[in-house]
Amino acid sequence: MKTDLKLNVLSVGNTSTGSRSLPSQFAEPIRPDLVKRAVEAIQGNTRQQHG
Repeated sequence: MKTDLKLNVLSVGNTSTGSRSLPSQFAEPIRPDLVKRAVEAIQGNTRQQHG
C-alpha cells in the first residue's frame, strides 16, 4: 500500500509554512480490537483500589 500522506505545517498566524510527509504507519488500517484493548488497559490503570 503506497500512499503519500502530506501534513501542512502552519505558523502561529495560521498560514501555511510548508508540508511534511507522514510515515507509512499512518496509512495502516485501524484495528478496532487493538483500539479496544488499549482503551481498556488505560481505563484499568485509572481505577482506585477498594479497601
